[in-house]
Amino acid sequence: MSIYINTYLLIHIVTNYICISNAIFKSDWSEVWPTPNVWYNVAPEMPQEYVKVIKRNIEYINNLTCVQWNQRYPWWSTVQDYVSFQYNYADESEGTYCEAAVGWKREQQVLYVGADCMNRSLDGQRTAILHEMMHSMGFYHEQQRPNRNCYVFVPEAEAKKSPADLAILPYPNYFSDWPYDFESIMHYPKGANVWPRDKTQKLSREDGTISPFDIEKLNFLYCDKPSYCPTVGKAKCDELKKIEKQNPNCKTQLPG
Repeated sequence: MSIYINTYLLIHIVTNYICISNAIFKSDWSEVWPTPNVWYNVAPEMPQEYVKVIKRNIEYINNLTCVQWNQRYPWWSTVQDYVSFQYNYADESEGTYCEAAVGWKREQQVLYVGADCMNRSLDGQRTAILHEMMHSMGFYHEQQRPNRNCYVFVPEAEAKKSPADLAILPYPNYFSDWPYDFESIMHYPKGANVWPRDKTQKLSREDGTISPFDIEKLNFLYCDKPSYCPTVGKAKCDELKKIEKQNPNCKTQLPG
């Protein structure tokens, strides 16, 4: 099985490279789940109001894309790789936040749900957990893209304090041919040490949904759909790259 999966991923990468998509989030695809099926369980001590939010989000993703989150039961010993939603009991002085590792980590990987990040509206709760679920499916923060300086300002001192959230992830470890997505669920909101160059530009979302580009990226990673450039055409992508090269804020050199 592992030989088949690795061969499939290699073919998928080469095919999209030939198409000049370059729309990969990790250069070796090691953090992409091998199939569109993501198994999960929910810890029994999870507050029921949070369980409802988790279930709603799973139904939302399952209905929206080919990615399917399937419940793993304790007696299913053959399912060894899964996401475990667990309540965050961290020291209250440190904050009880929501957090998750990026991508497929093999065996059990924990997605923490904490009271601090759930202390918001229902849509805000849905957004918080969806954000972590996207991390589990292999997504980094949008403001960590190599071309982020073209579109947003992040103080260098803050990026050094919080590299996991704000540091630029250099090409080729993080590259996407989709346009910069201000309204991605993976983007931090305005004021969270991130400010748009255009002061009128909205950042992030708090409506319990993912953006159209988020959907397209999921479908590319897991559903064998084309990435952005092959869809809109090379001319459109070349135009976007030209605009970035002419932008004095774009300090990061991207592939031509």
